[in-house]
Amino acid sequence: MIERIKWWDELAPLFVGGLEGKRFFDRYKWFVKHLPPAPAKLLEIGINSGDALSWIASLGYECTGVDFPEVIERINKISGIEYVGMNVDGPDGTDYRKDWVEKFDVIIMAEVLQHTIFDENILYKMWHYLKHGGYILLSMERNKLVNKAIHYYPLDVIYAILSALGYIPIEHVIDAQPGYIWIYAKKA
Repeated sequence: MIERIKWWDELAPLFVGGLEGKRFFDRYKWFVKHLPPAPAKLLEIGINSGDALSWIASLGYECTGVDFPEVIERINKISGIEYVGMNVDGPDGTDYRKDWVEKFDVIIMAEVLQHTIFDENILYKMWHYLKHGGYILLSMERNKLVNKAIHYYPLDVIYAILSALGYIPIEHVIDAQPGYIWIYAKKA
């Protein structure tokens, strides 16, 4: 766990108002094409600067954003968006929110899973947070691109994980962003 904190300390400045949050990556445009009609309740895990989430909120979505408490503390907050500081990567369930069970129509996780230790636990929690028939939108590395990543997901592996947890994969794109997979799945 010490190594995990160390890598976060090194990267944190990049994600708080840095270049990552200032650009609207193509993945967010792809995500928005797959959103249910507004107003829908949307949860984004790993909001970085919050810029993409504020753009989605401006389209009429009811948004909640989650990131590490120190990230939430530093970003510019937009009125109408709920910001929650928590670490979703815990094996003991201490970060589980009972008040979020079947609350959200869609969940976005952009480049989060490759940095987590308990990725299956996170996807399982997100399944509980989705309403019946809700959607999850993921982007993740499919090979080693970033030294700080823990997991890499070939398509067959992430599909097997999603299916085992009760998701139905609907669509994917490989290498629209080189080295990455984008996935659109539905809660079964």
